[in-house]
Amino acid sequence: MAKKPTLRHVSDGRVFTRTTDRTYTHVVTVRGYTSAFVEKYVQSQRKRAGENWDWHLECSQRAIGDKQHPDSTYLDHLLVDEAFLQRHRYELARMGTREQHQDAVEAAIREAYPLFEHAQRAILGWCGRPDLADKLAMSGRTTSVHAGIRVEAINGGAA
Repeated sequence: MAKKPTLRHVSDGRVFTRTTDRTYTHVVTVRGYTSAFVEKYVQSQRKRAGENWDWHLECSQRAIGDKQHPDSTYLDHLLVDEAFLQRHRYELARMGTREQHQDAVEAAIREAYPLFEHAQRAILGWCGRPDLADKLAMSGRTTSVHAGIRVEAINGGAA
């Protein structure tokens, strides 16, 4: 089946295009990300980034011959060697300081999750069946990721 473009006009006048051989019947649109979600996500990922940096630091300071995973019983056979130390030292050098790594993670998140203007809409997903669109919309609503989620029929709502 040949690929064909599917167009969807959203309420603010922009047009989204998806070129595929699939037939879509519905789109799930959103009115941007809520600021509360972005802030909560940024804080959780900053914490995770700091924990990852701490782990690389701890691993880079182990002695050759030590267990790679001291708390594990089923990975006892994995011992620290020079390659293990170099890998973690490389990661630390790539990340910079703990704060630099956390700042880089935060910047990437803020770029990936822009706070849209109130009326601006985006497409969360393209669906080939109404039940899949409803499922995607419900998932978005329960995670409180987006504001103003709604299902819209395209192509007359039929495949």
